Amino acid sequence: MDRGENQYIKFLFCSLIYGVTISLTAVTLIVERNKGLVERTIVAGVNSSEVLIAIIFSQFLLLIMKVTVLLIFDIYVFKVSTMGTHTPQY
Repeated sequence: MDRGENQYIKFLFCSLIYGVTISLTAVTLIVERNKGLVERTIVAGVNSSEVLIAIIFSQFLLLIMKVTVLLIFDIYVFKVSTMGTHTPQY
């Protein structure tokens, strides 16, 4: 496998992780809408903004986990070198 194919595989892996994240968010919203979960929680007295915040928070946590796994996989499996610091410099 030459360097060009190796770079393509890295790009493909990152793109798949991004696509899965977007599709899972869409599927979550569609399933909740079809089951009527949003309407039931609003009838139970929960504000629509609270429902939206809960959905965003849960998706954010999933995104953090996926990015962590992606970075660990890239650094230790693909041996992607990192240059610079991982913390902001003020």
